Amino acid sequence: MKIVKENKGALLVFVLFLFIGTLLISNFEKIELQLIINSFFHPILNFIFEFFTRLAEPWFTVPLLVYFLVKNWRIFLYIGGVYGISALITQIIKLEFFHGTPRPFGTVILKENPSYQWSSLDLPQINSFPSGHTTTGFCIFMGLALISQNKKLGIPFMIIACLVGFSRTYLSYHYMEDVVVGAIVGAFTSILMYLPLKKPLRLNG
Repeated sequence: MKIVKENKGALLVFVLFLFIGTLLISNFEKIELQLIINSFFHPILNFIFEFFTRLAEPWFTVPLLVYFLVKNWRIFLYIGGVYGISALITQIIKLEFFHGTPRPFGTVILKENPSYQWSSLDLPQINSFPSGHTTTGFCIFMGLALISQNKKLGIPFMIIACLVGFSRTYLSYHYMEDVVVGAIVGAFTSILMYLPLKKPLRLNG
């Protein structure tokens, strides 16, 4: 398909992220994997991943949408649409099918582990699956990769999305499985909406 050829860099990063994430999930119990990731806990990494995790929050996404509304309303409709629909899908999965699933901070075995290091002592405890921040990160940055005229930007866009996703596990907001599914929901929403909207909205990609 043309979309694959044009966006092979971005899609390769996405597939690689899914492959590594799935490999880790398949070979480790989720609590064991969380303990391994937490063993790399460090103040410098905390600062870095706190920054990337905030890229999936309104302080970044809302100004981005306002920018596109002013610059190009067609891009605004596309990015805003994938943002809203992917968020809706995530909330339906989270609240209707996996309501109450414990996050790391809501998992007794981790909270009672004296060596486990938390990024904060005021973290959410339930509704872990899937990760909403990861969904947002992948839908936004995959969308930007698809519409960008400079396809070389697709790789850094998707690396940012991967860092947003991994930050959720590193900072103990989510387990790796939550992040992988969030990435799938976000990226595929962007791709599946891009295909029918590319010509009607005259998107740049």
